[in-house]
Amino acid sequence: MKNIWKSKWKMFVISVVSASVICVNLPVFAEQEVTNIAFGITPTQSFSSSTTGTLSTVTDGIKGEGSGGTSWFIRADYHYSQNPALIFDLGASATVSSFVVIGSTRYTNPGSDNSYALAKNYDILYSDNGNDWTTAATVSDNVNYENTTEIPEITARYWKIFVKFQSETSGERAKICEIEIYGTKTELPPPTEPPTVGMTGERAEIDEGETVRV
Repeated sequence: MKNIWKSKWKMFVISVVSASVICVNLPVFAEQEVTNIAFGITPTQSFSSSTTGTLSTVTDGIKGEGSGGTSWFIRADYHYSQNPALIFDLGASATVSSFVVIGSTRYTNPGSDNSYALAKNYDILYSDNGNDWTTAATVSDNVNYENTTEIPEITARYWKIFVKFQSETSGERAKICEIEIYGTKTELPPPTEPPTVGMTGERAEIDEGETVRV
């Protein structure tokens, strides 16, 4: 093959192409502060019959029960067969670390019937789609006005508290004034412009026998 550098051509032109550096901005998942991510979210209940109180009051940030009756109140003789539960849609998947259930202050005086004041037995469940549920924790024989249950950092969008009564004739009742769900929501940063690849061309004149470095 004829050596191009020793040809009769005194001069030829080549194009030197250099690629620009590509910088890509990848999503950054910043560590979020653990907060009450249920605040202001109105839950739904699992049954259609009426209860005492307003659903929105269990996430309004007001602990205790004032004269307006800021609690969700259920009773075994009315609701046992209806599997009473409150369901929370957090709007997006969240990693939950604890679940706080707060009872009523009206019946927490010494010697009073505290079974009216709080939820004694309940399950905490989670779901990715709002239909298929898995139990995250079970609480039995609770006597705390403000009861905190630690969750092993489960990530899900839907959460539910299912109050359990022994029987329809047990006489049990439950008041829930506030529910706090502590955890974090991971949010993506706003989208950025897609990266561009720039190509530049340079022309160089090469004499015969000259060495070229690119």
